[in-house]
Amino acid sequence: MRSRLVNPAVVTAVYLALGVVWMLLAERVLRFMASDDGLLERLQGLEDWLFLLVTAAGLYVLVRAGQRRLVGQLAAQADREQRFRDLVESTTDWIWEVGTDGVYTYCSPNVEQMLGYRPDEVIGRTPFDLMPDSEATRVSAAFADIVAARQPFSGLLNDNRHRDGHLVTMETSGVPIFDRAGGLAGYRGIDRDVTQRRQIELALREREQRYRAVFNQQFQFMALLTPDGVTLEINDLPLRVTGTHREDYVGRPFWLTPAWENLPEWHEIWPRRIVEAMRSDGAVLTEDVFRGPDGAIRYADAATTAIRDDDGKVTFILVQATDTTARRETELQRDRLLDSLQQLNTQLDQKVRERTAELLAANRELESFTYAVSHDLRAPIRAIDGFRGALEEDYGEQLPAGARDYLAEIALGAERMNTLIEGLLDLSRSTRGQLVRSVVDLEPLVRELHVQCSRNYADRDVVLQVTGPLLVNGDQRLLRTLMQNLLENAWKYATPGHRSEVQVEGLDLDGSACVCVRDNGIGFDPAFAEKLFEPFQRLHRQDEVSGIGIGLATAARIVNRHGGMIAGCGRLGKGARFCFTL
Repeated sequence: MRSRLVNPAVVTAVYLALGVVWMLLAERVLRFMASDDGLLERLQGLEDWLFLLVTAAGLYVLVRAGQRRLVGQLAAQADREQRFRDLVESTTDWIWEVGTDGVYTYCSPNVEQMLGYRPDEVIGRTPFDLMPDSEATRVSAAFADIVAARQPFSGLLNDNRHRDGHLVTMETSGVPIFDRAGGLAGYRGIDRDVTQRRQIELALREREQRYRAVFNQQFQFMALLTPDGVTLEINDLPLRVTGTHREDYVGRPFWLTPAWENLPEWHEIWPRRIVEAMRSDGAVLTEDVFRGPDGAIRYADAATTAIRDDDGKVTFILVQATDTTARRETELQRDRLLDSLQQLNTQLDQKVRERTAELLAANRELESFTYAVSHDLRAPIRAIDGFRGALEEDYGEQLPAGARDYLAEIALGAERMNTLIEGLLDLSRSTRGQLVRSVVDLEPLVRELHVQCSRNYADRDVVLQVTGPLLVNGDQRLLRTLMQNLLENAWKYATPGHRSEVQVEGLDLDGSACVCVRDNGIGFDPAFAEKLFEPFQRLHRQDEVSGIGIGLATAARIVNRHGGMIAGCGRLGKGARFCFTL
């Protein structure tokens, strides 16, 4: 608005107009006013003064009208300024003006609320003086480009340091100010504190990144759809499996994406399934097919779930699927293999039954043969030994020394033959008869057998040690034979003339009772350990240790009949140890 009451050009124009009018109309006006020639003459003498009077009156009217108009304009301007000031002071934004050098020329009071500085502390400084160094470098470069383009700008984010030191994020917008000549005079704009909004945006962005990372790293197919079936998002796995891109899915109806676009029946299945999911409280579980990148049909287990907001309105459809093609093929192969195994098992069962029947028959024949032979051999041996005894009794004194030695060898051979027959009978009895199981405490039996062995091997000094519980479940008759053979074996291999030890120990082996018989006798060569439990196999000469090689074989058969295991270990001169479980 102009500051003068009346424009000088207007005054001049009015003055000229009044002069022209006066010159044209003065004579007529004077004649109208005068009633006689004398009065006319006197008025003509006052013509110049009358001109001044009329001109002054016209100018007064003009100036007075301009004054009233100016007062009205000033009042309107004051009203507008007051409204602008109220707006500036009531807004939460900081309004500013800067010159072309970037120095603040105006700051609204809100700068103190935002940054802790009064307006007078900010005016005369640049925006970059209130920023950290790295931020000032970045923003000043951006502002220089804006000034060079002389264009408005908006949404420029920048970090400013509050008076107390903490950072405040501002969103700055501005427009250029031009002088009367059209030159750039500076910028006018606003700063808005978006610190909290920025923190929320960063938190949301971080949460979205975590969600997307988890979403894309899932080991199953996952897709988000709109309630009408348009694909919003899809994770990376199906893209890798189908050899496609995200653009092939996003924005398209789910059933028209690469996995199903060439399967027309699924163009109807998927819309129906989405409707079913929207009506269901849980997931709709299905077995699906889709087309792979090679065009082959693949199989998947799928779950389609409607995701609802707090009001129960469906906002998304979540589709999850797992490719089961490999598992399906594996299951088919497994089924075929199981069928083959079933056939083989049937054939094997038949063969086992046949071989078992043959083996049982053979065992019965062998047992009958062994029992018969053992009994049949006793009669001639008794006859031989009887005639030997009669010959020695009737003609002993008449026989030469060599003949008597022969009779002694015959007696020894008969004794060994009887021992062998007893061993064969024990071996036969160990595999015959019904197994009657009960809980048996072996400790009293072990001590009884130890006393018996001390009478049979009077030339040996053996000390017995029993440790641990010796409770086992088995046939008491066979267990007696088992422990008798193991203890006699330990006594037999004890060194004559030396104090020996036999230890019988009960152990817990993974919940099963284990019994061990250990001695410190002459031991055996571990290279021949596999022969220990074979009938008639001996690891020592007859003149070293007497025996026929039946005891350990009988012990092994008794353990096997109980479904257990037996093993032996030892070293020459270091003794031996035999352990069994039932």
